[in-house]
Formats: sequence, structure tokens, C-alpha cells
Amino acid sequence: MGDSSWLIAAITGATAVTASWTTGRLSARSARQTAELNAAEDRRGHTRQARRAAYLEFIASIHVTGNLHGNAMALFRGATHPEWRTVLAGIHKDLRGNYHDRFLPALDIVCLEGPDDVAEAATAVRPASTKVFKLVENILRGPGDPAELPASCADLWDIVEAFTDTARRALNT
Repeated sequence: MGDSSWLIAAITGATAVTASWTTGRLSARSARQTAELNAAEDRRGHTRQARRAAYLEFIASIHVTGNLHGNAMALFRGATHPEWRTVLAGIHKDLRGNYHDRFLPALDIVCLEGPDDVAEAATAVRPASTKVFKLVENILRGPGDPAELPASCADLWDIVEAFTDTARRALNT
């Protein structure tokens, strides 16, 4: 009977050591997987916030442009005042400044941070914005028709809306 006690004790001890070793390995694996999942979630959250900030700055720069376009269109509603060229020249200068100081840097960041479909939608805003800018410039120089401003601005806003929809979908995936 003494030998069987020793055998039972040895089996019990070996089982306890094996169970402890297995539990330790499984706990370590679980902790490692949890840490990896948390790190991946943190990266996704950081990426989402960076994209959101880039999209917001881009849209804000476009809204400044839109306000300036609205000011330009207001010059030609009703009777035209003699100082319209001076006012339009100031708007043109502000459009150029916003384009270079705010719009282009925001566009670059959107293209860097965003997925390809968002970058393409943002890049499509550029030629539409340039078209309105060139129209304002042509109105100042003489050959441009102020009656074309509303349609050009509407085209720009359609493209901006397409960007906004694309960016929203990208943020919600």
C-alpha cells in the first residue's frame, strides 16, 4: 500500500505542476492577446480621430471659400455699385490666400490620412474650386460673366457634398 500512496502522490503532484504550467501559459497568451487587441483598437481610434480632424479642417477651408463666393455673388445681385471691382479684388485676394494657406494644406492631409476613395473625392474639389476662382479672376479682368457664378458655385458644392458623403462613410466603417 505504501507504494500506491507514493504513486498517487506522484501523479497528483505531476498533475498539479502540469495544470499550473498550462494555466500560466494560457494566462500569458490571453494577456498578450488582450494587449494586442487593445493596441489595435487604440490605433483604430487614433486613425479615426486623425482622419476626422483632417476632414473637418478641409471642410472648414471650403466653407471659408463658400462664404467668399457668396460675397462675390452678392455684388451682382440688384444694382451694381461703382466700387464692385475693388470689393471683388479683395474677395479674389482672400480666395487666393485661403486656397494656398488653408485649402491646399488641408487637402494634402486628407490625401495622406484618408483612404483612397476619400482622397479621390477631396482631390475632385480642387478643379471645381479653381474653376470658380478663375471665373472671379475673369470677371475682374473683363471677359468673365458674373451670371455664371451661381452655377459654378453650385457645381463646386455638389462635389463638396460628394466628398462629405464619402468621408462620412469612411469614418463609419
